[in-house]
Amino acid sequence: MINLVSKNAEPLQGIAARGEVTRDLLVKSATFIFARDGFHAASTRAIADNAGVNQALIKYHFGSKHGLYIAVFENIAAFVRSRPGDRIKYLEALKASGEFNKATARIAIMAIAEQAIETMFLENMDNVANLVLREQQKPTDAFDILYEGFMRPVLEALSFIIAQIRPDLAKERLRAFSMSMFGQVIALRAARATLCRFMGWDEVGDTQKQILKNQLRENLEKLIGE
Repeated sequence: MINLVSKNAEPLQGIAARGEVTRDLLVKSATFIFARDGFHAASTRAIADNAGVNQALIKYHFGSKHGLYIAVFENIAAFVRSRPGDRIKYLEALKASGEFNKATARIAIMAIAEQAIETMFLENMDNVANLVLREQQKPTDAFDILYEGFMRPVLEALSFIIAQIRPDLAKERLRAFSMSMFGQVIALRAARATLCRFMGWDEVGDTQKQILKNQLRENLEKLIGE
């Protein structure tokens, strides 16, 4: 039997920790390279060089370039899901308690809308946004990760919230209203350059994000009605 923890060997937990660091470096590097070049044009050598690790480690940790691509989207889904996570959990608790009403519904939908703006316009979010938009336009199996990871839960939550505010709406219109809010945020992010040029902004900082939140709130109020 081989002694895996000899006096001259690095402890297993140290090796595992280094492995996690390498894995994280590769995912971050791949997020940048895939966003810049697209899946097919991106090379594993470029990803490894950018991460500062041996190219063979991509196969070791992910099996293939496709496996790394999937890992990138699992990371994106986990990150985005964590942003409105507390709000969704709070909403689910309210639903279970039966205390959800029109007043709390309005608060919830505005909170989720504002969090969506915050998330999509986070600093250094460009690569993530580019990848999400690529999958929106030409879905692959990675889109399933995005949809099930955060898109569907958020859309279902929005549909439920809107139903509390406007129970008279048909199911199809509920879906349309939910997609409208989701679509507005995606569109704002996709048209960021046009938005900044038209508004005369150099960037989308805290002041600009507040303007976008206010506009989204106004749009939602018109959709929801009294």
